[in-house]
Amino acid sequence: MRLLLVGRTAWKAGPVFEVFRRLPPAVQAAVAFTGRVSEADLADLYAAALATVYVPFFEGFGLPVVEAQASGCPVLTANVSSLPEAAGGPAAAVLCDPHQPAAIAEGLRRLAHDELLRARLRTAGLANAAGFTWERTAQVLWQAVQLAMQSGQPVLSDAQ
Repeated sequence: MRLLLVGRTAWKAGPVFEVFRRLPPAVQAAVAFTGRVSEADLADLYAAALATVYVPFFEGFGLPVVEAQASGCPVLTANVSSLPEAAGGPAAAVLCDPHQPAAIAEGLRRLAHDELLRARLRTAGLANAAGFTWERTAQVLWQAVQLAMQSGQPVLSDAQ
């Protein structure tokens, strides 16, 4: 197996590269930093991956999780912030505490060795991702606007 770290280098990534430089050459050879990739290449990487691992401490929505699931890729993600909901919960993704490296490692071990788990997550992930459409987004937004208007409270105050 190879570990691909996809995306731009984050502004606090220095310690990651310091640890990487101290790894044995055989381990370094199994890791690749791709940098940014095109959307088409990203979809191909998701589709070809054994799993997508995305375990941030905080996330606003979880688009990488839904993108991976839409490509049929099993997901390991954090059990914090919006990620459990975006991922479809434990039925559609392996969830772990991002503050616990042992929990991340256990999730990776499960995904690497359990073909039935990966197949179940593929199916559940595709179903979860199918629920995220622009039409549904517009409907939910419209419902929120209607509720706000019915409440009699101003949607935006003069201070905003």
